[in-house]
Amino acid sequence: MNITEMRRLVAAGLDPAQAVLQTAPAATTTGELAQGARGLRQSLEGVDEPLGSLLTRPGVTDLLVNSPDEAWIDAGAGLEKVPDFSMGSAVALRRAAVRMAAAAGQRLDDATPIVDATLPSGVRLHAVLPPLSGDSTVISLRV
Repeated sequence: MNITEMRRLVAAGLDPAQAVLQTAPAATTTGELAQGARGLRQSLEGVDEPLGSLLTRPGVTDLLVNSPDEAWIDAGAGLEKVPDFSMGSAVALRRAAVRMAAAAGQRLDDATPIVDATLPSGVRLHAVLPPLSGDSTVISLRV
């Protein structure tokens, strides 16, 4: 299922559940529909993959992203590096931070390179853009 297409349908006024059903292939299972609905809800709240699935892991209280290829989570046993993490690129990481800030009603850009906000889901966001953050956008999410 295509999250971007589902978001476009919701923006056009379609109910989120109907957007999931409309974009689902005919042979989609109930589990896949539920997963699509969770992904759409997270996306509408500003959190896209792979961050959304990390935040929903059992016990996760904190997610720290230091670069497009490095993230850490705390699930009660201290910080643990996320193996095989990838946002794809520095542009994708920055775009994710900007989207989350916008979902929280805040601005994140070169003129306002630091944001502290609360996402609609209640997750707290702190993000900093380069050059203040070094070479990469950094994101901290606290459940």
